Amino acid sequence: MKTPWSPLEPGELYRYFGVLISMGLVRCPETRDYWSRARCYSLPFPRTVFSRTRFEAISWAVHISDALRGTDRYDRFFRLRPLIDEVVAACRSFYQPRQQLSIDERMVATKARIGFKQYMKAKPTKWGFKLFVLSDACNGYTCDFNVYTGKQKSPTGKGLSHDAVINLLTPYLGTGYQVYFDNWYTSTALFQELHGMRFGACGTCRENRKGYPVTKVNDMPRNAERGTVKWIRQGQMLYVKWMDTREVKMCSTFHMAFQGDTTVRNVRNTDGTWTSCRVPIPVSVREYNKFMGGVDLSDALLKYYRIRRKTMKWYKALLFHFIDVAVVNGFLLHKELAAQKQRRPLTHKRFRELLVEQLVNFHPGRSAAASAPVSSPGLLLVVVLWVQLVDLVASQSLSVTLAQWIAPARQQQAGGDVFIALLMHIVVICDETHHCRVVSKFYDVVGAGPVRAVMS
Repeated sequence: MKTPWSPLEPGELYRYFGVLISMGLVRCPETRDYWSRARCYSLPFPRTVFSRTRFEAISWAVHISDALRGTDRYDRFFRLRPLIDEVVAACRSFYQPRQQLSIDERMVATKARIGFKQYMKAKPTKWGFKLFVLSDACNGYTCDFNVYTGKQKSPTGKGLSHDAVINLLTPYLGTGYQVYFDNWYTSTALFQELHGMRFGACGTCRENRKGYPVTKVNDMPRNAERGTVKWIRQGQMLYVKWMDTREVKMCSTFHMAFQGDTTVRNVRNTDGTWTSCRVPIPVSVREYNKFMGGVDLSDALLKYYRIRRKTMKWYKALLFHFIDVAVVNGFLLHKELAAQKQRRPLTHKRFRELLVEQLVNFHPGRSAAASAPVSSPGLLLVVVLWVQLVDLVASQSLSVTLAQWIAPARQQQAGGDVFIALLMHIVVICDETHHCRVVSKFYDVVGAGPVRAVMS
């Protein structure tokens, strides 16, 4: 250890996360610059929360539990598996997505020398960890995700793309959803299986995929005009070809072939001039363009104020990404609640500022009345997730302190000033916002016993 170590207080871990999130709002070239006395930096906030040496000591000691080593759940992500499970459970619990969903890949940048680092030339972030993400197509909420651990035998024998979609859709969603994805996932076998599960599916497709109809009836004529539509239907499967600047191939199980929709395109005349005109467009193409960008929208929100810290440990890059996912999902939840109450939502930047204030001002010994009120009900998702992170993110030297803090409160359902104070804080917020669904989900996460003890 480069600096002397002292036991970690529970409130320090909350403040540590708060400082990490603040680094996404105010960016400096190096971590030490946040505590620099140089005139061009001179940032007062980090120094009021931590000394630089203490922040670095916690950063060096943060360690993801390796409790799965030697168990049946051991895999290449055994260090992160408990944390991934908790983050995914939180993403599922607090939001019911709209009917339209999108599935796509997401890259978490890293330069680590590790076997499951991937390269995707079509992505802005070309090197990193690959995640298969299910998101709400309307607002970008991350509903579920799986981390790709490298090439391995498909459990179903139908390929990685097929298994990735089924694994994201089957755990908790009901039926009746419409799922959009690109041609890497689209196959006749997948669409038929989703149709049997009562999921609608739509996506671009490739003619060389197994199951694609081999016929010339649906071929696009040579020199076809822009807006030309061809289609063929086989059972519940609809295959559409549409001529835009080039030929577009679509497959769907719930769209009609053509409903008379048009779109504006610039067309070049014979004299070299350009004019705008309306051309026919299939409904599957129009709705694919509208709803396919859910994961891209989520990626954009994550990158605005993401935690930018260089680390020598590969799992810390994913830890920082999961914190960003929790914050962005909390912000989107806040926007949904504000819309229901017909109130003006906070901006993304202001939401993060309030979250940082709540984390750095959290004191275990302070009662709920003495604590500053949370200004946004969307912060509840993030606060609950911090409770789970405190359980899971600790070095071997920190785990004893955290276990001594959390275990008595959970075993006795009373006492444990730190845990009970946090419960009181969140219960008061839920009571003020009258958001019963969040209260019920909070009961599911932490147990109803401690909450009843506080309310009594």
